[in-house]
Amino acid sequence: MLTNGGPNGSTTVLMMNVQQNAFGSGQSLAGISSAMSVILGICIMIVSMVQLFLLRNKD
Repeated sequence: MLTNGGPNGSTTVLMMNVQQNAFGSGQSLAGISSAMSVILGICIMIVSMVQLFLLRNKD
């Protein structure tokens, strides 16, 4: 199983980083993982709203 995301963590995506922070290390960094997840959710919502706005104007 690839847990580091490639050589020296070069291909680690955000969700792998969140999972490693929350559950992977000896100490739990649940607060940091939670904040990262909330920021990712906000980014996804913004991109979705922009896409919805742009596609509605084409009709």
